[in-house]
Amino acid sequence: MSRKKNTPYIPNSELNRGIQLCDQNAKSLLEDAQLLFSKGSYGRSLSLAVLSMEEYAKKWILIARSLHPDKFDKEVRDAFRDHDLKLKYALLMLIREYPKAHPEDEILKIIEETWNKLEGLRLRGFYVDFWKERDRWLSPQDEECKRLAEVQIKLIIDHIKKIDSWVTEIPKKIRKTP
Repeated sequence: MSRKKNTPYIPNSELNRGIQLCDQNAKSLLEDAQLLFSKGSYGRSLSLAVLSMEEYAKKWILIARSLHPDKFDKEVRDAFRDHDLKLKYALLMLIREYPKAHPEDEILKIIEETWNKLEGLRLRGFYVDFWKERDRWLSPQDEECKRLAEVQIKLIIDHIKKIDSWVTEIPKKIRKTP
């Protein structure tokens, strides 16, 4: 069944529930990443940590949509269908809410660089590969992956705490969500 032309991808009445679900899932993925790390499964821990960031990004896309009900419908649809766009859209919308952060061209460069690094880390955590330039094997269980996972988990925990603290600046209708 197709949608009516001006019907939002996610109805406004469902946005708060979606925000809650994305928040819960992001935090659950991060907890799983921590558990896997403690069990020595560093690569999968790293990959789940990056996935938790993507899920958390979807939460912020939904928040942006709830703050601007007539905007961001395409971005919401894309974020739930196109894996590669989640963080790009979320980072861009979040930074645009705080326009004094950086000039637009610098923002886009930062987003592109950050996404490329995160995508590489997510894949690094799942697969064995041979790094021709350094003439060595990469494994999800090697010490480098362990270090990367440890750093990413700490960064993500810190970012989630900081970003969640911004909730006090968001209208009361959104503050009800975790």
